[in-house]
Amino acid sequence: MGFGLNVAPKIMSKIISAVLALDEEVRKAIDHYINDIWVDGSLFKVAKVRKHLQKYGLMTKDPIPLTDARVLGLRVAEDESGQLVWRRDGGLPALAQTVTKRELFSFCGKMIGHYPVAGWLRTACSYVT
Repeated sequence: MGFGLNVAPKIMSKIISAVLALDEEVRKAIDHYINDIWVDGSLFKVAKVRKHLQKYGLMTKDPIPLTDARVLGLRVAEDESGQLVWRRDGGLPALAQTVTKRELFSFCGKMIGHYPVAGWLRTACSYVT
């Protein structure tokens, strides 16, 4: 599917949803966003999900364990207790004592810009003077 089409990710997401819904066991063990598919290994084997997708002509990359993976611009890491937590690459930017509107919006954009619903903030920040 051509990447020049602005609807290509949404179309691909619908195709993946439809194919995954064809098998009830697969549907219960997975979750996905656009082309990222999370498989609950305790419910279903990743190899079976890949085989199911291949049956309908959808090729997959090799699976990546969620620990130390990047999802939606954030890194998933394991903390001291073994829990999976979201982390940013790099630290938070430091703010000066006095902050302009542009710097404030830039800071806010860096804080929440990885959320798909907040992507407009980066564009809006470029119009602030």
